[in-house]
Amino acid sequence: MLEVIQVTRCFGRRTALEEVSFQAARGDIVGVLGPNGAGKTTLLRLMACYLQPTAGAIRLNGMDSFQQSLEFRRHTGYLPERCPLYDEMTVGEYLYYRARLKGVSLLKARRQVRELVEQLNLGEVRGRLIGALSLGVRRRTGLADALLRDPRLLLLDDPISNVDAAECERMAACVTRAARHAAVLVSGHALAQLGALCTRFLVLRAGRVAATGTRDELQAAAGGASLEAQLADLVAGRASPSGAKEGA
Repeated sequence: MLEVIQVTRCFGRRTALEEVSFQAARGDIVGVLGPNGAGKTTLLRLMACYLQPTAGAIRLNGMDSFQQSLEFRRHTGYLPERCPLYDEMTVGEYLYYRARLKGVSLLKARRQVRELVEQLNLGEVRGRLIGALSLGVRRRTGLADALLRDPRLLLLDDPISNVDAAECERMAACVTRAARHAAVLVSGHALAQLGALCTRFLVLRAGRVAATGTRDELQAAAGGASLEAQLADLVAGRASPSGAKEGA
C-alpha cells in the first residue's frame, strides 16, 4: 500500500505541491493528470525519493520515504521524464548491468533481461549502442529498467512520449502485468491511452489535488461523452463530473 499523506513540497518561496493526499494499492494503475506546471513530475520525484517532502509523509508498506529511503527505493521502479541511460552501452549490457546493480541474482538477471527484451520488442536492438537509438526505443529501454527486480511501486513519468501506437500497446501490456504485484502511477498528456490503461485518476492543478475518481466512476458520469473528453475537462478545470471527487 502506498500512502501519500498531506505532502507539501516547496522550492524556496514557490510551493510546487500543497497538502496532497491519496492512497494506491497493488493492482491500481493511477493516472496522474494535470496541465503543465501542475506538480505531476514533482510528485513522482518525491515518491521515487529523488526529493523529500517539505511537510507530510510518503509510505510504502509502512516504509517511510525519508526515514528508510534506501529500502524504499529498493522496492521502487522509476522511469523519469528524461531517462538517463548510458549511451556507450548496448541495450543488453545496460539492462544486465542495471539488474545486477539492483541486487538481482546472476541467473534471475539473465532471465529478466531476456523476458523484458522480448515483451518490449527490443530484440533487434539488444546489441546496439543506446546512443544510436531513437527516443521511442530509449523510452522502452527505460521502462525495461524500471521493471527490473519486480518493484512494488512503479512510477512512470510520461512513458509513451515519442512511442508509436504498436509499441505503446506493448508498453501498456507490460504495465498492466506489473500491476499484478505493484501499485503503478503514470503521468502524461495522452488522455486516450491513459484512459484505456489506468484504473484510477488523480488530477492536479496548481500543486493541489483538484479531483480524483476511478475509471468506472468517470465513465458512469460521462453520459454521452467519451472518457477522454471527461478527463480533458477535469484537467482544464472546465467541469467536475459527479463521478469525480473534488479535492482530496
